[in-house]
Amino acid sequence: MAKMFSHLTRLRYAAIAGVALLAFGGPIFLRIEGAVAAVTSTTINFEEVEVPEDDYVDANIYTAQGVTIEGAFGIVRDATDLSNWGLDGTDGRQFLGQNDDQPVTITFATPIDGFQIDCSASLGTSNGNGITVTGLSATDAVVDSMSATFPAVNTWTTFSIEGAGITSVTLAGTPNDASPWGCDKMIMSTGFPDPTTTSTTTTSTTTTSTTATSASIAPSFTG
Repeated sequence: MAKMFSHLTRLRYAAIAGVALLAFGGPIFLRIEGAVAAVTSTTINFEEVEVPEDDYVDANIYTAQGVTIEGAFGIVRDATDLSNWGLDGTDGRQFLGQNDDQPVTITFATPIDGFQIDCSASLGTSNGNGITVTGLSATDAVVDSMSATFPAVNTWTTFSIEGAGITSVTLAGTPNDASPWGCDKMIMSTGFPDPTTTSTTTTSTTTTSTTATSASIAPSFTG
């Protein structure tokens, strides 16, 4: 009995020290956590202004929040498909629409480190068309880029790019700035998780260690 109490006491002290142990006839799992840097996110879902059904408004309405949108057709509400977009959006019925063969440029007053947006082909999009999302630095150097071909109308693809110091993002239809298309649920983030967080698993015969890497940005709220 004394040996059991001594063993439990050691477990208690180990837990206080920040190392969780699970013994009693099985493997021992140790998880050592590093400090996690603050990551902040802001979401624009294009529902911030009410758009009449089957109508649109100017997309550049977020300058007070430090976001400038240029080149887009507008914020569209395609409630009954009378405006022939064929899109439902992914976070409400309104979305950022483009029906002109030019890129959309989104500029940030304060640099960001991550950007994510859902995009889809709309009615009238040719087979094989898609979009390229590119993050640029203050010197117009490419920080990160992602391209994909649209699978079908109203089938949304999530584009995610990351890298320190993104001051603008371009949304360019492919090939040759092709349109029409729509995008929704735009998420901007600053900061990165600490990549030194480690997880160690110990058994009676082997020991393995892994180092976690920064995950793709996946926010959990809407604006």
